[in-house]
Amino acid sequence: MSLTSLILKFAAPVPKPESYSRFLFVGPHPDDVEIGAGATAAKLAKAGKQVTILVCLDGRYGDGLSGGVRGDDLARTRREEAVRAAARLGVKDVLFLGRLDGGVKAVTPEEAAEAEMLCDGGFYEMKDLVQGLADAVTRTQPEVIFGPDPLSRSECHPDHLNAGNAVRQIACFSPYPGIMSRYPAKAPEDGKAGAPVQAAAFYMTARPNRYIRTDGALLKAQLEAIAAHRSQFPGGSAELKSVSTYLRLRSFNFGLHRAGLHGEGFRVYGQTQMHCLPEAGE
Repeated sequence: MSLTSLILKFAAPVPKPESYSRFLFVGPHPDDVEIGAGATAAKLAKAGKQVTILVCLDGRYGDGLSGGVRGDDLARTRREEAVRAAARLGVKDVLFLGRLDGGVKAVTPEEAAEAEMLCDGGFYEMKDLVQGLADAVTRTQPEVIFGPDPLSRSECHPDHLNAGNAVRQIACFSPYPGIMSRYPAKAPEDGKAGAPVQAAAFYMTARPNRYIRTDGALLKAQLEAIAAHRSQFPGGSAELKSVSTYLRLRSFNFGLHRAGLHGEGFRVYGQTQMHCLPEAGE
């Protein structure tokens, strides 16, 4: 760590996500939020804070373990699983990205049935992903946006990279109504765009700089939420056992950073660190 980085660590510390009240968790596919940050989402929801999960892509190509369910049927199944999984975390507000009324926007599960959803596998325009996220941010007014870390060296999935980069872009621009007003498919009724986003927190990261202490009950809720995605993790399957084992180990490892037995780690940037401050990335 350079001297400049060390000074900035104390002069301009990264925000503590838990200190805020409104959160948007962005998942590239159904099940990513649960895997990457499920215990944290459950903790914040249990504390009575505003928590919304946004699923960007419909997951229609995740058919390796779906028992022959494919295409539109699988996309519908995965939306239903996402809602059930969120309920296991105590989260009631779940949105999806779909094309409706002439542009891509955040839609409710009920509206999703009438919308043209963005499909996974990279078969979409990046501008549509960004536009939909901008709409979700304006709609939910989060102070912190969670998303997958697009700078993880081992991450190769284009949907994760694209969703993470969309979070980076919108988190940086959210406080600027003039910029944000250029994104939505339809301007908000009050004429205002953007949100008071104070931080972006990236999960599935190899470089966490903030740790959130959780507990055994929150980990249990996280694992139950993942199990609700039966099309991806059938009951008793090797895949479900594998991800459960991994998350238990990760929870214990991150918990040690907060002097506990369970935790989750994130790469967090505040507005100060998001622009013209390269040392924040060290």
